[in-house]
Amino acid sequence: MKACGRQERGGGRPTSDDFELQGRRPRQPHPCHHAQAPSRFDSNDPPEVARAALGDVSREENAFAVRQGWLALERHRKSLRARARAVLEQLEREHRVGVVLLGRPYHNDPGLNHGILEEIQKCGYPIFTIDTLPDDDDILERLFGEEVRQGVIRSPRDIRDGWKNAYSENSSRQIWGAKYVARHPNLVALDLSNFKCGHDAPIYNVVEEIVAATGTPYFTFHDIDENRPSGSIKIRVETIAYFLRRYEGRLRAEAEAEARIREAVRAYEAALRSGHGRARPAADVPAPRNWEGRVPLGIGMSSSGAAAAACGGGAGGAC
Repeated sequence: MKACGRQERGGGRPTSDDFELQGRRPRQPHPCHHAQAPSRFDSNDPPEVARAALGDVSREENAFAVRQGWLALERHRKSLRARARAVLEQLEREHRVGVVLLGRPYHNDPGLNHGILEEIQKCGYPIFTIDTLPDDDDILERLFGEEVRQGVIRSPRDIRDGWKNAYSENSSRQIWGAKYVARHPNLVALDLSNFKCGHDAPIYNVVEEIVAATGTPYFTFHDIDENRPSGSIKIRVETIAYFLRRYEGRLRAEAEAEARIREAVRAYEAALRSGHGRARPAADVPAPRNWEGRVPLGIGMSSSGAAAAACGGGAGGAC
């Protein structure tokens, strides 16, 4: 957020009218406040900066407006996370998957994500961003609680077990999002990157290793701007949707097998309590699945849309 001194219409060099003259040294008000530091919006700026930033608004009115703005922003974020939790719980009940965008805030812009998110949603897979991932205490306990108790991490938001060089906020958020996805069976990862981003490059392998460690499908669109044709992107999205359908089939099969096992255990316990217990015949026990020869569920996609690599357990390679 910026408030600047007046400049000539149409641009060009500022004139003497654009400066506050103090003695013989000109000063041009040009305040710049970071949106992530609300306290700076109410700082004790020099009078000329305050006038340029606030105009006829008093400091008290400005402070009130800043507080109300941040409260509204937090309410909006909570409403998004509440909606995301409802969607996530529906995915769990129906044994479906959602796609988590591991990217930067600007990837919400359709012009920068090249419509990839919209195309995936058209295939029936809801999109979550890192900001909308539910962070209620019960969910964080389910995903990270055991690691906290074991001392692997200090808190559910600790990423130092996977990335100790946490100097970039956006990079740290992507790594935490990858950890979240890797621990939730109904979420898969979509990693986007533009402009050969220098901050993204060091964490490509880190993010992939975190997600791949649990066999979670992991898809990448790196250097999106070098692959602009919409037809190519649609082909890649269709390929991703195909593998996600197979992954959902695997989730449903596992859920059905687990339900049969639980029902068999309940029936056996009931028989034991009634005094008519007997060993179950082997035919009643679900046989373990043989995955040999089946197509891996998670893949990394090359820029041409073909499978770049496939790792055991459904992990994917990055393109």
